[in-house]
Amino acid sequence: MPNCNWGEYCFMLKDPVYPTPIYETVVCLGLFLLLWGLRKRLKTPGVLFGLYLLVNGIERFFIEKIRVNTKYEHLPFQPTQAEIISSLLVLLGLFLMIYLPRRAAAKANSLVG
Repeated sequence: MPNCNWGEYCFMLKDPVYPTPIYETVVCLGLFLLLWGLRKRLKTPGVLFGLYLLVNGIERFFIEKIRVNTKYEHLPFQPTQAEIISSLLVLLGLFLMIYLPRRAAAKANSLVG
């Protein structure tokens, strides 16, 4: 950087980067509004949390596509650590959204019958 007197702190990024914290803030505010609107409609405990994990995992996965991260070169599709975690969040969210209502229905049926 021209005219910089801070020694090791005088550097610039090689390529321009996206303002991902701003993107995440906007998307997460939308996610909050979605969850807030659905909080009274989803009666089964844990399903709202499952929806949060699902949508947040999807959001994080796509944000990581434009973020500068190191990739795992030894895996076939070369994901980043955050993409792996995001995929696990999506799978866990789907599992909760499918499993918990079924478990609640089975429990209700066993109490009735």
